[in-house]
Formats: sequence, C-alpha cells, structure tokens
Amino acid sequence: DNIPEAIVQKIAPYIAREDFDPAAIRKASVACEALCMWTRAMYKYHHVAKAVEPKRKLLADAEASLEITMSKLRGAQAELKGVEDKIAELEANYIEAVDKQAK
Repeated sequence: DNIPEAIVQKIAPYIAREDFDPAAIRKASVACEALCMWTRAMYKYHHVAKAVEPKRKLLADAEASLEITMSKLRGAQAELKGVEDKIAELEANYIEAVDKQAK
C-alpha cells in the first residue's frame, strides 16, 4: 500500500520489456527469477490497490450510514413496542370492562 508512485513509474519500463519475464530470467538465475516475480507482483498489487481504495472508502461511508440508519430503526422499533404494549393493555382493560358490564 505504500509503494511510492515514483518507484512504480521507474519500474514500469522494465515490466513492459519482453525479456523481463520470470521464465526468461530463470535461464540466467533462479534468484533473479524470484525477484522478477516479486517485482511484477508488487507492480500489479499497486495498481489493484489503487483501483480498490476508492471503493474501500465508499464502503466505510456506507457502513457508517448503515449504522446510523440501524440506530434510528432500533429506536423506532422500541417506540413501536411501547405503543403495541399500551394497545394490548388498553384492549385487556376494555375486554375486562365489557365482561364486568355484562355480568
């Protein structure tokens, strides 16, 4: 995540070269093949990470917004539960009063 853009620009010409290929370099040195593979991987990772970073920020914003909305929903659900409990209590009182009046 911390590869400076200047470094990426400096290695770009090497990445583009046809002879900077792990298979081709292996003929000269196995150690250099590993370095070539690592350099290519870091170059690719840099570009992928650069493309993904705005999406990570959008995700973080969306998750924060979701948490705020869920908090409001929990508050509304608690309020609804209170109203439903009050309605159930009033219905019970009404039924009790009707039964009492019928007797």
